[in-house]
Amino acid sequence: MSRCSGPECTARDSRSTRPALCGAGAPTTTTTRRSAGPYYAMFALTRSGEVWGWGYNLEGQFADGTTGGTYRHDPVRIPNLGPVKKLAGGNYNVHALLEDGTLWNWGYGAYGSLADGVTGVHRAATPTRVTGFPADRVVVDVAGRKNGASAVLDDGTVWSWGYNGHGEIGDGTANDRYVPTQVTSLSDAKRVYANWWNVGVVLADGTCRLWGNNAYFNLGNGSTANQKLPVNPGLTNVDALSWGLETGHALLTDGSVYGWGYNGNYETGTGVSGNVTTPLRVPNIGPVKQLAQSQYSTYFLPA
Repeated sequence: MSRCSGPECTARDSRSTRPALCGAGAPTTTTTRRSAGPYYAMFALTRSGEVWGWGYNLEGQFADGTTGGTYRHDPVRIPNLGPVKKLAGGNYNVHALLEDGTLWNWGYGAYGSLADGVTGVHRAATPTRVTGFPADRVVVDVAGRKNGASAVLDDGTVWSWGYNGHGEIGDGTANDRYVPTQVTSLSDAKRVYANWWNVGVVLADGTCRLWGNNAYFNLGNGSTANQKLPVNPGLTNVDALSWGLETGHALLTDGSVYGWGYNGNYETGTGVSGNVTTPLRVPNIGPVKQLAQSQYSTYFLPA
């Protein structure tokens, strides 16, 4: 299987006056909110909720009505958007969760990654609102992945859309979804996380559920079979998740960290060689305040 970069990056830190950056391959730093940027572009989310971007505009990532490989050498403000609470991105698109609980996205739209119902390859060069959620609900969290995304609503339900070749939607099928589709087995999610081919949520009871690609024990359930429905890796008291390309980590409420999945470069930090089939505690660190991962590396911020 081809091994590709799973971009994850930083987002706004509500404790800082500085904007936080997000872009392809940038590791998550000390933040209260995380996001991801598209290929070849960087974004900054200011404390006032403005979004600024620079880099390569191949697929309309700058939401200014242009596409076709133009460059932005200096930061430009994303127009007609805000105030934004969180950014999340896939490979060539961006998702923006606004303070009012609405969700907007733009960029590359193949496989249903923009949740606009369009089945063919297309682009949204200006922000487009994601519809299809229940009318009385708002979005509280979003995570982007390759050609898709997932969102948590204020009632704890989880909705996914986009590419589904590994079961990333979580609805028990391998069918791409072009509009938000509910993960019906979940009803009490708090936060959602995603990498290239996987999605995970932390539930209100402190457990987590994971689904999607499982080639390297990505899901920590002792199997290498892809999972089209959420599975429980057996952890409790989970506070947050963190994904590398095919490696997962969980931060528990006591500050301990558990890792699993691909371990060819010792990404799990568990002190063992070979891939890690189920969650193992990372020794000699802690308590930990926050986790971050790039493609093949893991980072932690001490409490």
